Amino acid sequence: EPWRAGTAISLGVGGLRFRSSDTFPAGTLLDLQLRLPGSAEPAGLNGRVAWSQLQASGVTEVGVEFFDVTEPQRALIHQLVVFLNKRV
Repeated sequence: EPWRAGTAISLGVGGLRFRSSDTFPAGTLLDLQLRLPGSAEPAGLNGRVAWSQLQASGVTEVGVEFFDVTEPQRALIHQLVVFLNKRV
C-alpha cells in the first residue's frame, strides 16, 4: 500500500486520532510514522484502527490504538503529549 498523509488531531500514549481524505475500516493495521521530540528520525509505530467516522465536511476521522510500542517510544510519546498540553 502507498503511504497516505493524515492530520493528527489528538495524541495520547495509547494512540491517536487523525483526519484523512481516505477511509480506514475498523481493524485495519497501519504502519505510522510519527516525529517525536529528541529523535532525528520519525518513529515507526504500529497501529490498529479502532473506529472511523465520515464527517459532514467529507473527511474521515480515525481513531488508532498503538501496539508493539517500545518503552523508549512510549516515553517519547508521553514527552510530546506533555509538551503539547503545555502549549494549549
